[in-house]
Amino acid sequence: MTSSGRGTVFFGPFIGEFGWELLFWQGWVRKVCKADFAGFRKIACSVPGRQPFYPYVDEFWPLPEEFLKLGVSAHGYFTDAWRAGYPGKHIERHTLRSLLEGIRRLRWPRRVWTEERLDLPDVEPHAEAMLASFRERLPDGTIFYVPWKWNRHEPDGLEFGMSFHPTDPPRKDAFRSQNIGFANQFTERLEPTLEGKRWVAENLRSSSRLIALFPRCRLIKRPDRNWSRENYLALTEHLRRNHPEFSVAIFGEPAGVYFSDGVPDGCFDLIQVPPFSRMDIQLAALKQSVLAVGSTSGGIIFASYSGCPTIVWGDPMWIARYREENVLKTPQLYYPKMQPTVDEIVSVIRHYLAEGSFPACA
Repeated sequence: MTSSGRGTVFFGPFIGEFGWELLFWQGWVRKVCKADFAGFRKIACSVPGRQPFYPYVDEFWPLPEEFLKLGVSAHGYFTDAWRAGYPGKHIERHTLRSLLEGIRRLRWPRRVWTEERLDLPDVEPHAEAMLASFRERLPDGTIFYVPWKWNRHEPDGLEFGMSFHPTDPPRKDAFRSQNIGFANQFTERLEPTLEGKRWVAENLRSSSRLIALFPRCRLIKRPDRNWSRENYLALTEHLRRNHPEFSVAIFGEPAGVYFSDGVPDGCFDLIQVPPFSRMDIQLAALKQSVLAVGSTSGGIIFASYSGCPTIVWGDPMWIARYREENVLKTPQLYYPKMQPTVDEIVSVIRHYLAEGSFPACA
């Protein structure tokens, strides 16, 4: 019990996608910490370094190394290969219906995605063992909100999380996920800590105006959303040659981006920084960035939550979704093309840097 006598509440462990933690978790944790758990001992648990998501908790507990070293692929509120190889790897296939539709419309058929079972050990037992170890460290009566379980928050009757319906043989549609909508969140701009600001001041030129690149590279989940490494190399070279008044910085986490093995010459490397401070450092760097650029990803949404204007490209069908999820109304251009050319992105960047606004291309 805390000194106030009101108890302990534990949020996590969060092991899912960065974008889901940003859009459908941390804002709710902020809200209930302020509205429902004042006086409680409040603990958030997530990937090391993500403490800036949780300014209203009393303690931040990082996921233990024995879980992190599994190298799991995040998926919503949980992970790929959670149980019996599902959720699995995204595989693009064309059905007869999609092919006929493409012929009728004289265009390449729309993408159809299915899942292929992953031949990997189940992640669920490892996650449950981790949760059990946290329970042992906390007092009886601790309130737990665990993203990969089905939760109910009684004050507002909110239900969210993940449930599993066993099937034989296992199927990809056995999982049900329910996220937390924005109406049930306290959404505010993300801010770095003093430590993050200090690192940036000591390691980057404080006068540098940055262009932030988020070079997404995920191989299991929707690889079509990756732009190529060669495209990013060409883009960084263009920016360095034609816009020397800006410094290019490469953002992201090692498992989900290109250039984890070294960034292009002349760029700031914000990937290979201290892991426990990585998100904090990147957040501080975004505060002196004039623009963030990349394909659809949690990283680009993170940039918009920092207040940094963003250029993002992807499926035209996602324009409305990205506008809805831009709850802070940060300046954003959604370029409606899955694989734009380097010249197309250069043109948009050039317009923004010259005019201070985005062209009308979406």
